[in-house]
Amino acid sequence: MVREAQALAEKALGPHHAWLPPLYQKIAPLLDECGQQNEAEALLRDAWTFDQAKFPVNHPRLMNSALLYSANLSERGRFPESEAVLRELHDRYAKELPKDSWRAVVVGMRLGSILTAKRKFDESERLLTDANATLVRSFDPSDAPVVESRALLARLYRAWGKPEKAKP
Repeated sequence: MVREAQALAEKALGPHHAWLPPLYQKIAPLLDECGQQNEAEALLRDAWTFDQAKFPVNHPRLMNSALLYSANLSERGRFPESEAVLRELHDRYAKELPKDSWRAVVVGMRLGSILTAKRKFDESERLLTDANATLVRSFDPSDAPVVESRALLARLYRAWGKPEKAKP
C-alpha cells in the first residue's frame, strides 16, 4: 500500500517534484516499522540526493534530509555511511555558512556523536566543544540544545575513558 501511494504521488506530481522528498521522509518510518528497512533507506537516500541538487546550502530541507538519512543509517549500525553524509554537509556548511549558524551547530553535534560511536575521539571533542560553546552563547544553560550538547560531551568523555571531564 505504501509503494502504491508513492507510485501514485510520482505519477500525479512527476518524478522530480519538490513535494516528493518530504513525502518519502514520511513514508520511510512506516516502511521501517513494517520491516522494509532497505526500502526506507532508499527513500531517504533519494530525498537527500534530490534536496542536495535542488536547494542552496542554507535551506532547512537540506539539513533535515541529511539528518533523517544519517539517523536511518546509524540506527542500522552503518556509522561510516552515516558519517559520510554528515561530513559532506558539515564541510559545505564550513565553507558557506557562518561558523555559529544553527545548521552548522546541529550537524556538527550529530557528526560528533557519530564520531564518538566510531571512537574518533579527538575530532568528536572538537566538534562537540565548538557546538557547545556556540549554544552556551545563544541559550540559557537549562535550554534543551545546551543540555543535549553537554550530554553528548559527557557520553564522549565516558567512552574515551575521561570520566572526570564528563560534566552533564
